Amino acid sequence: TYVNGKWSLAGKRTSTGMYVTGLANGTKYGFAVKAYVNGAWTSVTSADIVYATPGIASAITAENIEFSDISAA
Repeated sequence: TYVNGKWSLAGKRTSTGMYVTGLANGTKYGFAVKAYVNGAWTSVTSADIVYATPGIASAITAENIEFSDISAA
């Protein structure tokens, strides 16, 4: 997640999605996925960040986010 100019680990992955806890309603959060490829982490640009502001009854699930499968050759 990205909030107030700082990155942090978002939560835990399960077989059905990614679960993030401890978010405050009304606070805008940025989410991005980095990959560890050939011994190095990929970079993240502003175009890679998806923003969400949780509300009382809102949730982000894997069904709401499009992921690409990139396999190393």
